[in-house]
Amino acid sequence: MAEEIGAAGAEIHWTLLAEFSHTGTLSAGNKWEDSYSLEKDECAEITHFVVHSPVSGGVEQDLLYVVPVIDKAGIEEYVLFPGRYSLNLQPIPTNLHGAAMQLGSVERTMLYNTTLKAKDSIGVRVYAGASDVTAPFRIQVYGVLYKKDEALRAVYGDTIYGEAEVIEDRTRGKSLEITKDAVDVSIDNFDRFVGGVRQNKPIVMPFVRFARNKEATTANVLYEFNYLADETEAWENLYFDFDDREALFIKRMGIKYNDHLSKFGIKLGDRVYPKPSMFSVSTAIMNFGHAYPLYPSDMPVFLPLPELKQGYLIHDEKGRIVAMDDGTSIAAGGVIVAASGVRVSL
Repeated sequence: MAEEIGAAGAEIHWTLLAEFSHTGTLSAGNKWEDSYSLEKDECAEITHFVVHSPVSGGVEQDLLYVVPVIDKAGIEEYVLFPGRYSLNLQPIPTNLHGAAMQLGSVERTMLYNTTLKAKDSIGVRVYAGASDVTAPFRIQVYGVLYKKDEALRAVYGDTIYGEAEVIEDRTRGKSLEITKDAVDVSIDNFDRFVGGVRQNKPIVMPFVRFARNKEATTANVLYEFNYLADETEAWENLYFDFDDREALFIKRMGIKYNDHLSKFGIKLGDRVYPKPSMFSVSTAIMNFGHAYPLYPSDMPVFLPLPELKQGYLIHDEKGRIVAMDDGTSIAAGGVIVAASGVRVSL
């Protein structure tokens, strides 16, 4: 196996890059970290994670969230996964009712190659929520391991980037052109690729985040997931007040089913989408994570984060995920949304 990793053609095969297991007790509000170091002649392209959430006696435990740590840098601004069983965005792929959600694909196109790029190490940082986590849990990291510059160049050539690529929001007729300076392809430069933590601007990263309502909803009023002023819960912010130097292209978004939810969508400027009145919430449409109530509660079936037909570009404007109850207020923590896409800093 080791001889095959990084050989020409290996990019079409995922391999297990790292696995992190925790046993014992992770006390409420505490974090746990672990990491794996790469060899000097290796680099790793991370396509997806698999989170084995803690469950005890059929009851999920409060593993609040999982943050990838790439080359010793936590990237919660860009990628942060739920850790709870009911919210799992990265379950075992064979348990998914649909295709697994990847951070990007292995190709030269900048806006699709938003895989995470590790040159030195791969790690995770996880947090317990309001209660202790006593059941074991595990996080697996999958992707492609390249050994030596030759293996990397067999996939990406001698140089990469240097040409403009365009994000298109076809729903609104809005677009953004992005050009990165050409980068020589080598393991030394791998952290300057899209998805790397030391890339020059424009910085292009994958985006995966989720949020809960921190206050009860007001009956029949749009709830916005705005945590801009709340430093303790900033990781849950899904409200973006961007100037012309920042952009987010949302490709997927979803909401956990709740009996008293009515609508869900995105507000851009002063308009909500999709028109005319956002998505209608049901047991299946726009749901994600554990598939109950679409399937029985004891079936380990999961729904991927729903993919949008077009996608929405937030650039030089205010954009936020929004939801509305059905006239009955929903308590704090009862509305849970998630979104993924591509984040750009120009």
